[in-house]
Amino acid sequence: MASKRRRAKRILWLVCLLTAVMNGRISPTAAQDDPFAVHLEWPNEGETFYAGPTSLLYSIPIKGWIDAAGHDPAAITLYLDILQGDAVVDELTGLVQPDGTFELIVTVNPDGSDGKFPAEHLTCGYYCHLPGNLNLPDGPITVRVTAVTPDNEQAQTERHVTVDRSVYTAVPITVLLADNLEQPVAGVKVNAS
Repeated sequence: MASKRRRAKRILWLVCLLTAVMNGRISPTAAQDDPFAVHLEWPNEGETFYAGPTSLLYSIPIKGWIDAAGHDPAAITLYLDILQGDAVVDELTGLVQPDGTFELIVTVNPDGSDGKFPAEHLTCGYYCHLPGNLNLPDGPITVRVTAVTPDNEQAQTERHVTVDRSVYTAVPITVLLADNLEQPVAGVKVNAS
């Protein structure tokens, strides 16, 4: 008896759902009508890019794709803004490829040595140890990408990342005798990291 009631409830639920769909109250294609949008594949949200004082110069791609139904992707203009706080500290303009993808190369540590590597000898291709088209500032930043169609329709996304350009610093150290904390010991070399 209970299983017949469950079956009857399921059938009633299915009939109600189909009725709503047929009356246009629920559009089964609504999820497929993706509006104009920009997506970032890389960098990831919250990522940190480290570069110490002896790190080779390195650049990273800001890459992603555009959902541009009804638009020619190659006609879309891309704007990359780098923000610290609310202030735009640098910007770059680029184009979207015909397949809807984009890639803008930015440098993490512009003062690093480039190592004089020819691009064909780098396992990371044409960008990793070569200067990019924009230098990222040190510290927390927002990477904002805005795509604009020829008829001025806009889509935007952003990531929050950190550029950490650590430096060496001298820290004064005094070595003391364990049994006499008042007496410094001279000539003891200390290396630390």
